[in-house]
Amino acid sequence: EAYEVSEYSAYIETNDLQQTCESVLVLKPADYIVFERSDQDKRSCNFRFKVKKEHAAEELATLEELSPRELSENTYTIEETIKYYEGEIEILENKLQTINETLADALNAYDELIALATQTQDVASLTKIIDSKIQLIERLTQQKINTSAQIDKLMKTQQQQKESLEYSS
Repeated sequence: EAYEVSEYSAYIETNDLQQTCESVLVLKPADYIVFERSDQDKRSCNFRFKVKKEHAAEELATLEELSPRELSENTYTIEETIKYYEGEIEILENKLQTINETLADALNAYDELIALATQTQDVASLTKIIDSKIQLIERLTQQKINTSAQIDKLMKTQQQQKESLEYSS
């Protein structure tokens, strides 16, 4: 239940379209309700929305007073989705840590090689070592940027999923 999200759908047929539909639409500015769809035709209005759990009962009661032709609740779990994001984030954070460690180790090794090549005055080797070091830094830095971007994207998506839990019933 900790990972359940509920969405509601109401279909109302009425002879007084203006008043009936408006009595639902006045809820739109409220911060505890999110309308995902709102349609109106000549004789009916149709709504799909989420309500924060502490307001669900009162809003459903308001809708029931309008005698909807159809009022439904769809409840589903997002537990697997959240756990998937947590696992992917953990993998990417481990990858980022490995990249950082590899970069630090490689830089130390290159510094030792540079010191040795400088000491022996081997200019050709020194040039190759410095070029190789620059390529390694560029490659690992790009991997860090890409991995960090993936982590950020997953964390934002995971946060959106967690925020939707506020609308569980």
